[in-house]
Amino acid sequence: MRRLNAVAHEALKKYGLGTARLTFLTYHGNAIYRVDKLSATTRRLKGGPFVPGRWVLRIHMPYHSAAEIRSEHEWLSALRRDADLPVPEPVPTKDGQLLFEADIPGSSGCRFVSLLRWLDGRFYPNRLTPARARAWGRLMAQLHEHTSQWRRPAGFTRRHRDWNGLFGKGAGFEYPADELWEAVPKRFQDAFQDVTDGLRKVMRKLGKGPDVYGLVHADLGVNTNVLFKGGEARVIDFDDSAYAYWLHDLAFALSPWVGNRHLPWVRETLLEGYAEVRSLPESQLKYLDLFMAGFQANLLLWMIDWAKLQPRSERPRKAIRHHGENLLRYYRS
Repeated sequence: MRRLNAVAHEALKKYGLGTARLTFLTYHGNAIYRVDKLSATTRRLKGGPFVPGRWVLRIHMPYHSAAEIRSEHEWLSALRRDADLPVPEPVPTKDGQLLFEADIPGSSGCRFVSLLRWLDGRFYPNRLTPARARAWGRLMAQLHEHTSQWRRPAGFTRRHRDWNGLFGKGAGFEYPADELWEAVPKRFQDAFQDVTDGLRKVMRKLGKGPDVYGLVHADLGVNTNVLFKGGEARVIDFDDSAYAYWLHDLAFALSPWVGNRHLPWVRETLLEGYAEVRSLPESQLKYLDLFMAGFQANLLLWMIDWAKLQPRSERPRKAIRHHGENLLRYYRS
């Protein structure tokens, strides 16, 4: 962390923010810092989605290539430019770079660094109302609508969360996927096999046409990445954005409510908001439960991967049981 902090302080000079206050926020995947310009007013700009004089500095961990990070920035810039959507806006360095490589002091390693404008808003993870759920659905649909029509620039690249990208070699596990499959606990194996087989068949049936598949945020959890301000939903953290089925975005968003008594109204209201902008036909929506179960199966593999990396930790074992039980709920229904 001392090395990353040194990188962050040095990076601020690239943006002309050498005297700004730097606050460490989290080290989860990327190292994330809040940047505050000390002379900036705290007054919010009327109608604007950003907090004046405040930014997010990211030191990227090496699980994305430079091309993938630049592609994320290109999509964010297009969402702001073309659709005026409330998403983080990339900020260039003094010499016009949206991404640069920084040396790690005392190490031979390097990290990519980027800066984004800070979105104004609040999380309401435990106070989701029908109005907020509809706004959440509208925002998801607006993202899908934009990307379904947007012409990607040359060199644009993001990962695919198709069947292979969820359960196979393309998922990016630390251990081989077949080794993780073999480690699925016996009591969950039938449900895991049923769900993954079902998803493979459905994905083959749906194909990958623009009516079913495209660029999605892939992490639209209302408890982590969706803010609310004045009745509007706003979204942060496009780090996991990928090509996937539209249903994958919906399934991820709804998955925290699996086993929760509020799931029926959350699901219905989210879809109502989505339908205000664009509609998904019943021929797709009938598979939403299967995609939600598939997301639990994917998380189960990730937790097994984590348990192998940290065999003394109890947390991944608890997570394995949690996602396995969610799989059983689908299987038994």
